[in-house]
Amino acid sequence: DAKTAKEIKAIPAGDGPIVGLSPTADGTKAATAGADKTAKVWTLADGKAVLTIALAGPAQAVALSPNGLRLAVAFAEGAVHHLRVYDAITGRELQSFAVPAEPIRTLIFLADNRTLVAAGEDKLATVHDVAVTASFPVHAGGASNVALHPGAAQAITAGADKTVKLWDLTTGKEVKTLATLADPIAKLAVSRDFAVMGIAAGKIAKVLQIADGKELAAIAHPAEVVAINFNADHTRLITGAADNLGRVWDIATGRLLQTFGHAGPVRGVALHPGLPLVVTASADKTAVVHPFVSTRVVPASPLPLRAATVTANGSHVVTVGDDKIVRAFNAVSGAEERKFEGAEGPLYAVAVNKTVQVLAAAGADKTIRLYNFTDAKLIGSFVATAPVRGLAFSSTGLMLVGVADDKSVTAWNVSFQPGMPLPEEFGKVVQQFAHADVALAVAIAEKGEVFTGSLDKTVKQWKVASPIPTRNFQHPNLVDCVAWSPDAKVLVTACHSGVVRFHDIEKNVLTKEIVAHGKPGVEAPVYAVVWSPDGKQVLSASFDKSMKLWDATTYALIREFKPFAEKGFEKGHTDQVFCAAFTKDGKFVVSGSSDRRIKMWSVADGTVVREFPNPMLKGEPGQSHPGGIYSLRFTADEKSLVSVGPAPRNQGYVAVWNVADGKLVSGSEVPYGPVFGLALSPDGKSLLLGCGPKVRQVPEAEAVLVPFPVAR
Repeated sequence: DAKTAKEIKAIPAGDGPIVGLSPTADGTKAATAGADKTAKVWTLADGKAVLTIALAGPAQAVALSPNGLRLAVAFAEGAVHHLRVYDAITGRELQSFAVPAEPIRTLIFLADNRTLVAAGEDKLATVHDVAVTASFPVHAGGASNVALHPGAAQAITAGADKTVKLWDLTTGKEVKTLATLADPIAKLAVSRDFAVMGIAAGKIAKVLQIADGKELAAIAHPAEVVAINFNADHTRLITGAADNLGRVWDIATGRLLQTFGHAGPVRGVALHPGLPLVVTASADKTAVVHPFVSTRVVPASPLPLRAATVTANGSHVVTVGDDKIVRAFNAVSGAEERKFEGAEGPLYAVAVNKTVQVLAAAGADKTIRLYNFTDAKLIGSFVATAPVRGLAFSSTGLMLVGVADDKSVTAWNVSFQPGMPLPEEFGKVVQQFAHADVALAVAIAEKGEVFTGSLDKTVKQWKVASPIPTRNFQHPNLVDCVAWSPDAKVLVTACHSGVVRFHDIEKNVLTKEIVAHGKPGVEAPVYAVVWSPDGKQVLSASFDKSMKLWDATTYALIREFKPFAEKGFEKGHTDQVFCAAFTKDGKFVVSGSSDRRIKMWSVADGTVVREFPNPMLKGEPGQSHPGGIYSLRFTADEKSLVSVGPAPRNQGYVAVWNVADGKLVSGSEVPYGPVFGLALSPDGKSLLLGCGPKVRQVPEAEAVLVPFPVAR
């Protein structure tokens, strides 16, 4: 008693001297540590020891956390000094800290119950974080791997007891045993979405679903599997084995895709999440980055395949073979999307034109068939002189070249107008050449040179007479824009002269020229011409900062969408207008300008009804883009507007807007170079971006297919 100095209780604490004493904050418990190689926790009310921990040597110091849940003990084991933390209820060891070479004489927990301060004969005070919240036994013989759930308090462990278990981290209890194998488990890998796990045990690599334990693959190896991992969408499994090989497998089929050799067992493996690269690390002291060549294995046919091609846009892989069917597979998912049928014999050759609109196939029945690529409908067919072994389209798609068993190399005219009857010249021979033996393969260069290979052991280059354009539309200056009328009977063009021209395609005549923009002596280029949805009007957008609406029949000016004026019209664009798009009902039109703004106009009166300010941009208020707006497109439901253009540092910019209120839904820079063109896929899930060079000094550009920026 601190007031009376009378002894309240005497507790026999051990067989040797007590070197440390530490009570809890509420005075209900105390911890002691002694030379008898024990640490104990006592309840002071009855003087009973509720926990005894055997130490490997005499104790030096002890500390009990203020809440009584953690016990820290310093002790010596011969000349080695230790500092360890235990669960003060169960006695289970939670943490072991690196300590100085000299004994620790003082330990104390701070009030937060996790900060531990130690001081000793090395003249230093050290601070340690006791951050362990729980500890529980998981596997007899030891755990070899652990994986945490990214969104829940769960973990998967694998161990020497040949089991894989799922644990609840809040309670420390086993939820269930996910798998039991025949051998101790060497490695465990869990997919990022916690849906699939890979297990390496003995000479087997297994893939299982975590939710139900369903086995997706069991792949035997010639040696012990010591490393395992997944790709991002867990369609590929990579393993490392004691036979010095890393291997990549297709999980769906269990088929081996690629191997990578080392001079020692491969103990670490990984697939790059975004690039076709594989990394293997080995006991030979090397880690190697390998290109991953085979990305997918797809069973294409029950019978042998004879030819395959990839579409120019990379969207599909097309195969033909002995089953007489042309099959188109999605290059990303590997799913078979359509069949092209009608052949009466095995197919040996297939080709798809550059615009991915027409497919040609031929083979043993000597018939060349052309199909519409999007719906697999037959366009037309014609007969060759012998079974065809190879096909190739010219870059314009107007000519098809084939090689055949009769040694011939033949160029056919395959030009036609979609939706119109096939012309008489369709399928007619344009030119023909011959090898000294069977011709087997053909390819056409971008400039039109034809290359063929043959059993005569030669590769020959041929030049086919270039097809002549069917129409020429002369202009006095750069042609900036063209647009077909909805019925495809009228073509509207415009150029740097500021003149809009109407061409009657059926009659092949220029029907009208309108000086739409500019004035005598001052030309104002027209950057966009857009037909109204009903085909009765044409909108022109110009360098002069304005847009004008024209009657497509009388060619009269209906309305001007005026540029900015300090007095009279402050809502107009302050710089050249690059692009425009009508709503389906024709009541509104949106415009994009080099003034970095998007505006929505009423077609009825030419007023600005909505603007599209971008809150993410700094600088002048009201800007929509960090650069000019080069193209605009409404989604099919017209709830969203997509805009594209350039961004600083030669980047591109893509934005999605809510049409109803003009608010930004998504806006971001893209690393493909300035974006000049935009198209939406029919299902609205993808954007096709026409991009300029990423580096100004290098004139290389590309069209890029990307997912729609926001979920739809």
